[in-house]
Parts: sequence; structure tokens; C-alpha cells
Amino acid sequence: MRYDRTQDPQEHLTAFEARMNLEGVGDEVRCRAFLVTLAGPAIRWFNSFPQGSVVSFSDISRAFLAQFTTRIAKAKHPINLLGVTQKTSETTRKYLDHFNDECLEIEGQPSCCRQQAAALLHSTQAARQWRKTEGHARDGGPSKAPRPFPRVEKFTNYTPLTLPIIEVYQQIAEKGILSKPRLLKDQTGGNKSLYYDYHKGYGHKMQDCYDLKDALEQAIRDGKLAEFSHLIRELRR
Repeated sequence: MRYDRTQDPQEHLTAFEARMNLEGVGDEVRCRAFLVTLAGPAIRWFNSFPQGSVVSFSDISRAFLAQFTTRIAKAKHPINLLGVTQKTSETTRKYLDHFNDECLEIEGQPSCCRQQAAALLHSTQAARQWRKTEGHARDGGPSKAPRPFPRVEKFTNYTPLTLPIIEVYQQIAEKGILSKPRLLKDQTGGNKSLYYDYHKGYGHKMQDCYDLKDALEQAIRDGKLAEFSHLIRELRR
């Protein structure tokens, strides 16, 4: 494609130099061949060089970019991605392709864009699955989507137990009495010598886990430990 002043001069110059490097030609050939890649106003600009003003191709490339500098595409900032939204009739795959194309125009942000694209793919797939299961449930059909566990309250007063909380947990852990623990931000980190079974992770002793204390207190107040009354020193009323 010939350059006619409507395209990005930087892209045209980069493509031209890549071709010349591939051909392995010298500076003199580059100066003569560059004219062949121009059209219209760009040819008139090239022919306006004063006699003897060009010493090397770098003189031409600098003048070329200066002459058509207003046509150089500005590098986009990651904040521009906020404006890339999915159209009503646009499929998720086409939207992600569009999003990735926009990422390529952001200079120096490949890692950021890949992470956000992956997050978009995950969130859109999750949203689609939720709509499918929710719609099926509304129609009267069974929903296979797991129901979220009820939110566990935070307590300041706890029912006295007859045994240490670790032993109480060991007796009721497999009974499905306790609410599912919240996900930890980093389940693989923490002090490896401090493992707590309730979260299946590391970081502190189980007797110091307030999530476990709150879940156990919630179960007691909900009457779920009736068959384990021997573990409760004083039932709250």
C-alpha cells in the first residue's frame, strides 16, 4: 500500500524499513525506493527536497515523520479499555476479539491486557451460566447451581464449650453443621507450621480462627447442635 497522507506515517516507515532489511539493501537504494511507496501529496512533498539536502535515508525518515506528524496514531492508555463494552447483538467471543484488538493498541501493557481479557472471559462465562441456571429454576426446573451458604454473623460473645474448640470441630466436622468458610485471599501462603483444617490453609492456629468460632456460634444459636449438647456448657436462650 502506498502512503497518501491518510495513514500513520510511523507504520508506513516501519513496514518500509522492514522490507529493506529483508532485502538487505543499502542506504542509497532505500533513498531511491522510498519514492515508489508514496502517492499523491506525499510524492509532491518528496519531490520538494532541495538538491543536495539528503545525505542519508535517516534525513528522509526524520523529515517524513515531521511532515506528517499529525497522522501519527497516539498510543492509547489502559483507561481507554473502560470504553470497550459489549454490544447487545455481539457474542462473547467477538467481544473478546474486539477487546484484544484494543489491547494491542495500548503501548507497554501486554500483561495487563491479558489478565483483564482472561478476567472478562471468566466473568462473562460465569454470568452466562448463572442466567442459564437461574432461568431454569424460574421455569420450575431443578437448578444445579450450588446454593450459597448463609452469611455467618460476627459475634462478640460466644457460648462456653466443654471441650477445646479443636476437639468440638473434630466431632462435628463431617456432619455438615458448620457453614462453608469464606475463601481466603491466599490459601497457599502463610506460616506452613500453622495449619487450620476449617479453611484447609495455613497462617494461624485453629483455636485462633474467628471464622470457625463464628460459624460454630451460629450453628449453636440455630439449634443445629442439639445432638451434641454434651459439648455445650451453657446453651444460650
